[in-house]
Amino acid sequence: MGKVIYLATRNWKLGLAGRYYSHKYYSFYSSAISEGSDTRNETGVMLRVEATPWRNWTLTSYLDFFSDYWPRYQMTHSSNGQDFMIEARWQTGDKASAKHGLSLRYNMKRKESSDVMIPHHRVRIQWTVEPGDRCKLQTTGNLHIASNTGETGKVGFSISENIKAVLLRNKTMMLTVMGAYFDTPNYLTRVYVYEPALWNSISGTTYFGQGIRTVAGLRYTHHRGHWMIEGRYSLTKMLDRDYIASGEDMIPGNFKNDISLQVRFTI
Repeated sequence: MGKVIYLATRNWKLGLAGRYYSHKYYSFYSSAISEGSDTRNETGVMLRVEATPWRNWTLTSYLDFFSDYWPRYQMTHSSNGQDFMIEARWQTGDKASAKHGLSLRYNMKRKESSDVMIPHHRVRIQWTVEPGDRCKLQTTGNLHIASNTGETGKVGFSISENIKAVLLRNKTMMLTVMGAYFDTPNYLTRVYVYEPALWNSISGTTYFGQGIRTVAGLRYTHHRGHWMIEGRYSLTKMLDRDYIASGEDMIPGNFKNDISLQVRFTI
């Protein structure tokens, strides 16, 4: 893999990255630009543009062409695809007033699956407000349009609200709460939403079907940082079925609860 970065002006930066991962290569800890889940059996070229054309505005865009020569999962032949994304961000505010942020992203991806080329169109709009240094509110809307060959595009969407608050003045206790509603006609139009996670981890959930999802997390950190304890609770209620999952994992009901607890000590 190699890349070149060119600073056209003070506010415009261009990048070009090429990659070639042999189908024989495998490394458990490898991490690099890749369309697949690992750095193997892939060739691609990506062009990236970053710009700040106006005050408080940031534009980011990339165009990626990728292909593989050995059949991937659910494929009987080599395949290829394209991935295009453009995002605009606006942010303002200072220490004396509330901070506001607004971002709009459009992503178009054409990728073969089960020997069929399927186009995906995704739109995300996100509004962030920070009334002070102890509270943050974030509203996110996701839209996903996808269809198989010969079918009319189907639409899936989700809307979520995320609240993060510091409960104590010494900032030792933090509360995070998220609520989301999603409605997708099938798994093809699924949407991805980031959720409050435990320390040093990332939680992203795939939503499909129709339902409501809530997540709450509470973290307490010792004022000297010697230890930390936190808990996370999530609840999913499906509105379009009377069961969740299938096979041995099937839950005979439309409610699903998850509880996580973590304790960390610093020696």
